[in-house]
Parts: sequence; structure tokens; C-alpha cells
Amino acid sequence: MQDPLIANYANRVVDALSTAGSTAIKAFSIRPVNSTLARMRAIVRFHDGSSLSMRMRVDFSQGFPAVSDYSFHYMTSADVTIFRYDNSDYHPGGEYAPHHKHIGADERLIDCPQPAVRQIRGEIAAHLNRKICK
Repeated sequence: MQDPLIANYANRVVDALSTAGSTAIKAFSIRPVNSTLARMRAIVRFHDGSSLSMRMRVDFSQGFPAVSDYSFHYMTSADVTIFRYDNSDYHPGGEYAPHHKHIGADERLIDCPQPAVRQIRGEIAAHLNRKICK
């Protein structure tokens, strides 16, 4: 049986991704590591053919979700990077290291704080709205 805290957070993540203009959540998995740690993965498709690949390791040991490892990779229908947030160790230095963002096809790297799922949702919604208005 899945911990209610983990299940509740997973439902909130799915809701957030669903309200970003997605046409389908192609895959969503939760793999409990133990009673307070879970790995979550999702692939979400959007109406313009773009997609988000999400990976998070979430720790619930303090009674709230704390994301300790993550990647949010948003791509065009041709799998060209629009943006990607992650906290891989290859980004040394910087105020927010190891947190950073890659932007565009050349994956220009910028230092930035760890994003929340609702921030990712907002960036995707803004991108989709710009494409509709063009």
C-alpha cells in the first residue's frame, strides 16, 4: 500500500501537468524506494506535439515532499530542447549550483534555483500560448 503523503503529492503533480495544456500523460510511474522516498517519472504530450520528460526523486521523511534529484526536459515535436532543468553535478560553481537550466537547441546553460512543478507548468503554458498567438 502506498503512503498517503506520496499518493497525494503524485496526484498534485499529475494535476499540475494536466492543467498545462497537455493532451495526454503518456506515462507516469511512482516507485517507492522505502516508506519515505519515491522516484517519479512522467512523459507528457502537448497539443503542439511538444513533450515533457520528468524525473524526480522525492523525500517525504520530514512530512513534506523535498525533491532531491530531478530533471524536467521540455522538447519540441522534433525532440529539440526548449528548456531543461536539472541538478546534475556537472554544473560547478554558481549561486544555485548544482541547480541550473538549459535553454534552446544549443542548451545554453544558466544558473538558477530549483524549480517547482507549478513553475514548469507555467513555463510550458506560456510557451504554448506564444505559439497559439503567432
